[in-house]
Amino acid sequence: MLGSPKMKRWSYSNKSFLLSAIISIYLIIIFTYRYKTNAPFYQPYVYSIPSPAQSIPEEFAPIEEVFEDANLPMLKTPSPTSSLSSVSSPFSAENWATAVASKPPLPDQIPAKIWQSYGPKGIGDESQEWMKDCLAKNPAYSHEYLTDESAEEYVQQHYASRPDIIHVYTALQIPILRADLLRYLILYEEGGLWLDMDISCEDVPINDWIPGEYKDQTALVVGLEFDGLNWESDGTLHSQVTNWAVMSKPRVSHMIVVIEDCLDSINDLAKEHGVRIEGLTLDMIPQIVDLTGPKRMTWSILKSLGSELAQEIGDKEIGGLLAPKLIGDVLVLPANSWAAVNNNYPKDQGPMLATHHYFGSWTPEDER
Repeated sequence: MLGSPKMKRWSYSNKSFLLSAIISIYLIIIFTYRYKTNAPFYQPYVYSIPSPAQSIPEEFAPIEEVFEDANLPMLKTPSPTSSLSSVSSPFSAENWATAVASKPPLPDQIPAKIWQSYGPKGIGDESQEWMKDCLAKNPAYSHEYLTDESAEEYVQQHYASRPDIIHVYTALQIPILRADLLRYLILYEEGGLWLDMDISCEDVPINDWIPGEYKDQTALVVGLEFDGLNWESDGTLHSQVTNWAVMSKPRVSHMIVVIEDCLDSINDLAKEHGVRIEGLTLDMIPQIVDLTGPKRMTWSILKSLGSELAQEIGDKEIGGLLAPKLIGDVLVLPANSWAAVNNNYPKDQGPMLATHHYFGSWTPEDER
């Protein structure tokens, strides 16, 4: 009978069947289209790195807000020595390398330019005299000072594709950490010779600091600060290079490793103390040389060399030097070259090239 419960049940069942059939046919059509066009059902959002000429995307602009909660993990960058396939950060070594590749061609030699920076206290009379004398002995060299303000502008301009670097550099409130990081960033970007404000040049011209037989092969020049003559395998660093003087071609891969390791160390320290980067203070740092200084630079360069040469490179390979030694594309100068004072003026290691006067402008006056 029309309108009976049995008839209604049949009608509802029939409608459900028809609806299921329509949905199934629709899904088959969609699947067939996606399969033929190789289009995924889910298209993830792909981050891209802005070129220096582009503005930073809005999602990266308020980076400081990411760190409002001290319990949040600090921003960390991938190590350039890690497998690129494992890198998920938008600031990967691969993306950075692509951005760098679009820049002007690299010079064949280390640029004839001296870089220095100074803080609010300005340039002391001795520092001015030392640099005036150095430039008189090396007339082919140009020279540039950076103040705290111009240094920050430099980093923001040249590292626009790395907002993580800009954030760490501008957030740091400890002058020596900024000074360490600045030299690495400048040498990677433009190359040249970095000299601290308390360095004077000796009589050997800078162009002769690299022996002729190594000039075409050298991309980075470092000098020993401490020479572990009696090396032993005890896990400590016996031979260490200094960072008060460093020479480099621009965009040397070893400098990327130094920069990345410094960022990791700074972010890890902030996370350890439960503070934002701007909250770091000197009393939180056991040893500055380990965090961003010469020991950090030594370990990073040795690690980078080992990766590039596919062999273990340790401080034993840079100890006991009587003459410059080329390892890969890194030239290591003996201790007498830039650190004669530290090593009791050795007479069997060639001439002194520069003298460190230990002014320590970043150190508070009552600690000097």
